Amino acid sequence: MRIAIVTHCLRHNDGQGRVNYEIAKAAAAAGHAVTLVAADVAPDLLATPGVHWAPISYGPLPSALLRYQVFAVRSWLWLRKHRHEIDVLHVNGAITWGQSDVDSVHFVHSGWRKSPYYSPGSGVRGLYHRIYTRINAYLEKISFERSARIIAVSQKVAYEVAQLGISKSKISVIHNGVDIDEFSPGDANRGAFGLPSGVTLAMFAGDISNFRKNLDSVLEALVRAPHIHLAVAGSTAKSPFPAMAELLGVSSRVHFLGRRRDLPALMKAADIFIFPSRYEPFGLVLLEAMSSGLPVITAKSAGGAELIDETAGVVIENPNDVDAIVAALVSISATKKIQREMGANARRIALEHTWSKLGLQYVELYEGARRGI
Repeated sequence: MRIAIVTHCLRHNDGQGRVNYEIAKAAAAAGHAVTLVAADVAPDLLATPGVHWAPISYGPLPSALLRYQVFAVRSWLWLRKHRHEIDVLHVNGAITWGQSDVDSVHFVHSGWRKSPYYSPGSGVRGLYHRIYTRINAYLEKISFERSARIIAVSQKVAYEVAQLGISKSKISVIHNGVDIDEFSPGDANRGAFGLPSGVTLAMFAGDISNFRKNLDSVLEALVRAPHIHLAVAGSTAKSPFPAMAELLGVSSRVHFLGRRRDLPALMKAADIFIFPSRYEPFGLVLLEAMSSGLPVITAKSAGGAELIDETAGVVIENPNDVDAIVAALVSISATKKIQREMGANARRIALEHTWSKLGLQYVELYEGARRGI
C-alpha cells in the first residue's frame, strides 16, 4: 500500500512530529511505501527502507500563520500532481488543502477559542493570536468535513470536533504514545541539575512564555505548600514567571532550568509531576511523567487526563482552583509510600500506551481505509 503523510516535521523532539515519526516507522515496518510530504524529517527516518521524502519548504517568513499557509498551498499543489500515486492520504488538521482519507487532530482552535480559559492577550501580539486562532478554526472545520476519517488524540479533542457538527461516526480516538524505555522509573543525582536534595520536589514542564499551561496557579499554590520545591523545565525567554515567583516570595523554592533535552533524566529526580494546563489536547509530557513512575496532578481541561485515575494522581475540576492544587500537592507529598504507590500505578497505565501500540493502530486504520472499512 502507498501511504502519504502530510505534516510539517517528523522528529523525536517535536510533539506532533514525534507522533507522525512513530506512525511512519510502523507503516514502513509493516511493508508499506510511505511518502512524507513535510518540511523537516529526521535523518534516521529517511534512512528507513520504504520511506520517501517530498520536501515542502515555506521559507523564512515572519510568522507561523504565513509559513503554514505557504506550506498548505505548496503541499496541495504537490498532492494534485501525485494523488493518483497514493492509496491512503493522512493529514494533520488543516495542514493542507483538499480531501484526505485520514485526518489526525492534535489541536482544535475552535475548542481553544471557546474555552473559558481562552486569553490571547492584548496589543499587537494579542491581535495576532486572535487572527491566527480564527483563521485556523475556519480552515480546520473545512478539513474535518472533507476527511473520510477523523482521529482525535483524546476524548476531549473528539468532543470538540463533534461540536463543530462533524459526524461522530467518523471520529475515533487514538491516544498518543510514550517510549517506556526512555522514560522509566529510577533515581537521579539532583545535584547534577542544581536541585536540592532532602526535599519534596515537584516538576513542571512546558511552554512558559504565556499563561495557557498554568504555571501561575502552581506558583500561587506553592505559597501555601512551603515544604515543596518546584523544578520548571521551559525556556524563560519572555516568560513572566521568574518575576512572579519573586513577587510571591517562592523564588528560593522554584528552580527554573530552561529548555531541556534531558527530560527522561530530569524526571527521575522528581517526586511529583504537576501540569494543570488550562487547555491541552493531549500533552505528551503527561504520559512521559507517568511512564517515569511519577504521580501526576493535572486538570480536566488537559486532554489525556482521562487516562489518570485516583490511584495514579489527581485530576482537578478547574485548573484555576488553587485550593485544589494545594490539596493535591499536600496529599501526594504526605509520605514517600503514597508517592511510590501512585507512581507505580501511573507507570502501569503508561505501559498500555506505547509508541508501538499507536503505530499498529494506525497501520490497521490505513489498511481498513484502503478496503473502505
